[in-house]
Formats: sequence, C-alpha cells, structure tokens
Amino acid sequence: MRGYKSVTEQAVVELRGIGKTFPLNGVTACDGVDLDIGRGETLILMGENGAGKSTLASLVTGKLKHDRGSIRFAEGASAGMVHQKPLIIHDFTVSDMIFGGNRELNRGLFYSAGKEKARVRDIFAELGYALNPEDRVGQLAPYQHQLIELAENLLMGRTVLILDEPEFPRLSSLLILLKKKGITPVIITHKVEDALELGQRIILMKKGRIVLDRSAGSDKLKEIVLENLIPETKKKPLTKQESSLSEGEKGQITVIVGHHESGLWDEEEKLARDYLSEDNGYIPSLNRKKAMEESWSVEENFMIHRRKSYTAPWGLLRKKSFLRDGMKSLEEYGVAARPGDRMNHLSGGNQKKLLLLREFQRSGNRILLSEPSSALDRANRDYLYNLIYRAKDEGKEVLMLTADPEEALRLGDRIIPLFKGTRGETLERGESNLAQLTALMGGSNR
Repeated sequence: MRGYKSVTEQAVVELRGIGKTFPLNGVTACDGVDLDIGRGETLILMGENGAGKSTLASLVTGKLKHDRGSIRFAEGASAGMVHQKPLIIHDFTVSDMIFGGNRELNRGLFYSAGKEKARVRDIFAELGYALNPEDRVGQLAPYQHQLIELAENLLMGRTVLILDEPEFPRLSSLLILLKKKGITPVIITHKVEDALELGQRIILMKKGRIVLDRSAGSDKLKEIVLENLIPETKKKPLTKQESSLSEGEKGQITVIVGHHESGLWDEEEKLARDYLSEDNGYIPSLNRKKAMEESWSVEENFMIHRRKSYTAPWGLLRKKSFLRDGMKSLEEYGVAARPGDRMNHLSGGNQKKLLLLREFQRSGNRILLSEPSSALDRANRDYLYNLIYRAKDEGKEVLMLTADPEEALRLGDRIIPLFKGTRGETLERGESNLAQLTALMGGSNR
C-alpha cells in the first residue's frame, strides 16, 4: 500500500519486497525488489530486455498494481513517466495532446485556448526546446513526442520523473534543469556510456531482481555493468565479421546518418515509398509507422507476412511447421515470448526483437532499417549487427538510417551524411572518422 510516514528524509520513494507476476503468461517481472530513490539524485536503471525495468517503472507510477510488498512516497511526492513510445493521437495539436484528455489538467468551464497555448510555449521555452502548441503531433519526431509527455508531467507537478530511453537532444542540460526544479530523474537506458556519464547511481536488474546497486564513481563499474548486461541465452557466439565488409563481393550496406531535426524521418518515408516492394524487409523508426498489431498475438503478427511460406500445395496452412520454426527462432534470439502471447503484453525491447526476426526472414533482396538498434540492449544490438552482416553476405541490399555516427562508421560500406534535408557527398568505408562525420552532420563543408 502507498503511504508517506515511514520514508526517510533522504529518500523520495521507498520500495520494499516489490513483486509482480502477470497471470496471463505466468511471467514474474519483479521479484522481491528493494530500492530507495534518493531525493534529487540521478538514478540510472539498466538491464537486458525483459529484465523488469519497465514493469518496475509502471509500479512506481501507479500504472500497474504490485502483488507483493509496499511502495511509499515522501509527503507531497508523486511519480510520472515519459515513455519510450508515448501514446499519441496523430491529428491532435501539441496543446490538445497535453490538455485534451488529461483529467488532472481539466480545461474546466473557463477554458481559454490562448492561455493554454501560452502555458505550453512557456514550459517548452523553459526546457530549452522550440515546439509550437499548434503543431500536429503526427508530424513531429519521436523525441518531440517524449517532450510532450514530459511537459504534461511537469504541469501535473510530478516530483519523480522516470525517463524510458530518452531521446532528447542536450539531455545532460535537461537533467540539470529538472533537478533545479526539485525533480528527481530516473533514467531507463541500455547505453552504458550515457549511464556512466549522466548517472550518480547505477541500478542493474536481471530476471526481475536488482543485481547491482553502485555509485557512478565505483571502480571498474563499466566492466561490471557490461558483464551483467550479457543475457543468458542460447545464442551462437558472435564472430567478428567486419572484415567481409571491404570485400564488396556480396551486397552492400548504405547508411544515411543525420540528426532527427535534419529530416531523418522524411528520408524514411521517401525511401519506404520508393525503395521497397512487398517482399522486402522494413524496420520502421519508433512512432513513425505501426509495424506490429499490438492487440494481435506473436503468431498472428508473424503469419501475416509469411503465409505463403507455410501454405501447402492444396491450400491448407501448415500451422505446426510454422510454430516449430517460430519457436526455434524465438529461443535462438532469446525472446521471452510464446506464439499465443499478445504483443502489448511484451516489453518494448522484445517487441523490437520480434520485428527484427520477422523482417530479416523476408524473401526479398532489400531491407530498409530506420534506427533499428533503438530499444535493444548491448548484446542484442551486437546480434542485430550480425544479422545485418549476414543479410549483406547473402547478397541483400541493406539501407539504414541512424542518428548515431558511431553506428554509421561501424556498419556502413557507404555513408551519406544528412543535414537539413539535404544529402551530402557519399563517403566510402574508411574515408571519414567520428569527428569529421559529426561535423558533416552539423552542416560543415556545405
């Protein structure tokens, strides 16, 4: 039960023995979690996909009810969350999205559109981001969707903010500003370097339990975190395949790299329209295109694009063959899901892995990837890269869009920097380094 009296002066939230099991699939997402969130500290929450991070966040914010244990807040404190993929209504304006359906920000009898828009402008200006209250939400970049949810939480007076895989530009400056406002930030991330740079305290979860709780300055923390982030699956060992990229005998990996504000999502729409046929694979960016039917099961989402492969000559569907092959793929990739599980019951990371499996198994000779490593932990990001290399070696043409210059340099046979909607000169592998490519993404030498 929630209470306020026993929380220590140092902690704004206190969790004791928290447990949560989902009855539909029997998965225990949180198992005996004890955690104090210190007032004003920057807490980093890490763990492989399915470790229980998002479930724990939902329990703290009250979105889910815990089965066991207690959650206690300091007096006057409350928690909100900025989701990795906020729920949006594409035709709403920014102002409507914040105020329209929120009971805590009820417009009331004396509603004034002008005052409402002024409040929205003021809060975004205070945060240091330019966002027009009259912009249509569906036309915005994913990080701007997160900004909208952030503004909504601030207007509701939340004192603890959980940021799930935040994509904000200038994130470190934003965290400083939030803390000056008396807000305690909790960041869920897979990015080890970001965690060590931004966090004061690192919490690592595994199989629903906290297995690491260290201050950011602890000795050999990076090595310890990396060791614990490797999931215990039956994956084949990763092999170094970068050497095959320079041979040019099969396929090619072309990477378009640019900041979100430079029109990366517009490039995606054009390429998806002009580049792909029905049999080609496509991994869309988060929030940009609905890639999976979240109310459908895992089985139904896979079958929709592979029905031909599992249809017998006389027209009957060979469902047993599909289930056998599908379960083998899920086990190999370490996905905690069964064919009958609904997609909306899975974590964002597991949904992304299922999408990768489905699209890389398509029969076409092209695949378009937009920010494919987003929401994947370190081990599964490496496995994704091996899938990309494998597709190249099979003769497939791989086109990828990313905002990460390091990822572009690692993967690309050809790299095309993007700035304000304009593609720069194509760079062959080895023709650029990180500093040069970052400068090109910012408009240098144009």
